[in-house]
Order: sequence, then structure tokens, then C-alpha cells
Amino acid sequence: MQMKKGSGAVGRLGFALLLWGALAGVRAEGLVTPPGGWSDVLGPGGAAVFPTADTVLVRVNGKPIIAQYLDDAMARQDRYQSEASGKRTKAERKSREAMLELLIDTTLQAQRAFELGLDKSPDGSAAPDGQAFDVALRRYYERVIADVQPPDKAEISAYYDSHPPLFSRRRIYDFREIVAEVPQRDLAQTKERIKRVKTVNELQTMLVKRGQLGQMYKATRAAEQLPLAQIDNFHSMKAGQVTISPDAKGLRILILERVENKPVTLEQAAPAIEAFIHNERRRAALDADLLALRKAAVIEYIGAQPPAQAKQP
Repeated sequence: MQMKKGSGAVGRLGFALLLWGALAGVRAEGLVTPPGGWSDVLGPGGAAVFPTADTVLVRVNGKPIIAQYLDDAMARQDRYQSEASGKRTKAERKSREAMLELLIDTTLQAQRAFELGLDKSPDGSAAPDGQAFDVALRRYYERVIADVQPPDKAEISAYYDSHPPLFSRRRIYDFREIVAEVPQRDLAQTKERIKRVKTVNELQTMLVKRGQLGQMYKATRAAEQLPLAQIDNFHSMKAGQVTISPDAKGLRILILERVENKPVTLEQAAPAIEAFIHNERRRAALDADLLALRKAAVIEYIGAQPPAQAKQP
């Protein structure tokens, strides 16, 4: 079987993803609200019991994030993934360290939102009970991205011209996907074995004999549903070529069975391109604002370790 180097796993970056709004899934998936509410994190006025010192993981501008909040956020993530029918792999699941940083980010944004009074309407009326945090945070995101401009026609055309595999030379790919359930210690050796097989049947037989054959299925992917970083590699593939990428259970093997040319015109692609570029700019604005909030904040790691990058001089 012919191997294709440098390609990753099939992703889900489709035109639907290009049309994501800047607020969709940006630190507001409902994963990070503390179980007792935000009164003890945001400031005075709440009825929550102040956490004891041994439960505090981090203080953000003097306000605590406790272990219970992190445990709840992790549980919410697991429930969210379960409801998504397992579409996220274990590798995509946030670690406790990453989730804690997300809690810090959201706390900073929420603190700033409440400082600005964004939990209240312009007439001074408060948000309904239980909705103040969501309302304030949503309005804060909207405020940050309010002045972000969409691309003009020239920028849209330039993006179209610079990505022919997505547009003018767009293709539809038929893959056979095989998951090889391989322990970490055997990954390199298994990859070499796969490279030596000649046919799909031979590959299946080898994996069955070794007790490594996992799920098998066929999948059709349009170019925009593949990882953008790997689109050129996929575009150069020919029928019969194979890519191997990491999987939560070991290895994911993609065998290209058929390719169909399905180009799209600039006129057809323009709305998706505009939305994608606009969304990227919105995300950049949110990231820049969050960086400024972090620089101005006092973040004290007490019962948790700071991330590795924060330890660098």
C-alpha cells in the first residue's frame, strides 16, 4: 500500500465550521460556571460560603477558584461530550490543567463584564435570576468584537485564489477508515508493518491476527471537511494511498479509495470565506483582549501549578 507522508487525521473543518459565529463555543459552552454560581468569584453580594484555604486552587484578583469548581467543569465537559454522541475523542478532552486555565480566563472576562455593568440592561434593569453571568459574558464578547470589520471583496478574492484545493480545484474524497487499537509502546513498530502491506485485505488480516483491528467504516469528505493545515497533502493523494495519524485508541488509517473533482466558484464560496475570515479576526480580538486582562490581573496559584509556559523567565 502506498503511504502518503505528512497528512493528519480527517477533521471536521467544513463550510459549516467556516460559518461559525465568533461567540459559538468561545469559552461560553456552559462548561465553566461554578456549581454555586459566580458570587464568590465576581465579588460581594452572594450567599455562597467562602471556600476554605485548602480548597483554593487559584486566586484571580483576590477571588478564589476552588477545586469544586474545577471538578464541576470537568464533569460538565464529560456530560457535554456524551451528549455529542462521542464525536470528540479522548485526545480532544481538555486536561484538568487546561480546564483550570479556561476557568481563569472566564473569571477574568466575567469580572470585567460585571465591572462594566453588563449584567444590567441600558435602563438599569438586572438580568433574570440565574442568567446574570451568561448575559454579562455574552454582552462582553459582543463589546470586544463590535468594531472588528469583515474582509472586503479583494481580501475574499485573494483568499479564494490562494487556496485552490478548497475552491477552484476542490475535490470530494472517499476514504476507508480503520482504527488500529495499538498500545503506545507498539505504535512505531505497527506503523512499519502497515507500510509493508500491499492490500486492504492484507492489512485487515494482519490487524485481526494481532488483535488490533478496531472500528472500520467508509467516509466521504469534501475538501473543506479536512484539516486546513493538511489540505495540500490530501489534494496530492492518489487512489490507493494511505495516511496514518494518531488516534485515542492507537492509530487511525485512512485509505483513499476514490476522488471526484467538485470545484466551487468565487461567487459560491464568497459567503463562507467572508464568515471564516471575519470569525478569525473576532477570535484574534478576543484573544488580544484576554491577554490584556491577564497582564493586568493578579493571578496567584495556590493549590495548583501554573502552566509550563508561565514558568518561563
